[in-house]
Amino acid sequence: MSDQAEYFRDETGALFIKGTKRADGTWRKPRRVKEGYVPQEEVPLYESKGKQWANSKPDYPIGLAPDDVAKLRKTREDAKVASNSIPGLSTSGGQGKSKKSAKKKKNTAPEEVSPVKPVTANNKCDDTDIENLSQQEIKNKLRNLRKKLKDIEKLEDRVKSGDIEEPDSDQLKKLSSKDNVLALIGTFTELQIE
Repeated sequence: MSDQAEYFRDETGALFIKGTKRADGTWRKPRRVKEGYVPQEEVPLYESKGKQWANSKPDYPIGLAPDDVAKLRKTREDAKVASNSIPGLSTSGGQGKSKKSAKKKKNTAPEEVSPVKPVTANNKCDDTDIENLSQQEIKNKLRNLRKKLKDIEKLEDRVKSGDIEEPDSDQLKKLSSKDNVLALIGTFTELQIE
């Protein structure tokens, strides 16, 4: 039994769980329970033998050096945190600056943005792939490309208006990809007409 204050015995010696108050102010009746009763929320979850075995086996290859095991665990934890985090959201709880911005300040050399290779129909997918696309797939690609173009134009407006003083590397990549998106829109529009 979890907490003796929740239970009481009546004159006959039967064990009861005390009545509790509902949200609307009314009271639930006391419930009679058997000796040794364990509330549902305190019952441990059932694990099959297979799940127990899977949880007990090590998450690294047997015989791996302890230093390598620590590195492997660290990279897995970092990957798990990165996959669960929301891009652009500071994990410091709103206090101070994020680790990313702190690292950027330490680097005195400006960050170089690699030139974005123009994306054309040829290097996006093979010519044979483009020719084999159905009209619905072409419509979907056009719709997605137009959404991208709209986002790029919004970002340009925010930069021009001064809402974004210094665009980060991802924003710069997005801005530099405008010509590529326009070229792809032209390519898929031609395919749609044919």
